[in-house]
Amino acid sequence: MEDFKEFDLQHAVETYKSLITISTTVFKYLFLLNGGAAVAMMTGLDKIAAVVKVSSIRWSMCFFVIGLVIAGVATFFAYFTQASLHEENMRRQRHGSYKKVWMACVGCCIVSLSAFCVGALIAVFGMWY
Repeated sequence: MEDFKEFDLQHAVETYKSLITISTTVFKYLFLLNGGAAVAMMTGLDKIAAVVKVSSIRWSMCFFVIGLVIAGVATFFAYFTQASLHEENMRRQRHGSYKKVWMACVGCCIVSLSAFCVGALIAVFGMWY
């Protein structure tokens, strides 16, 4: 019976560690996606302007920057989620109090990815004018 309890504890710890690693990867992905798109667009602006409407470039850049800002906000929510989980573990907060902040973090990640998608689609559809 003790072996199962030890296994459950180790499994919970390793699952928690892997979730932190996955979260870090998601944040890096969002920053790279939005930031990379913005930098690529700015670097090749002279070439892009020849095939994409200027208004499309402006809107795309706006969405990429919005995606970057929202990804930054998501990392703050991730920090507050971890702080809240720590407070729960120390028995200073009630169980489940982290969920609102965690959902805000997930929502920000979805909005950041959506901002990239919208910016990319605006650029693509701006090619045909």
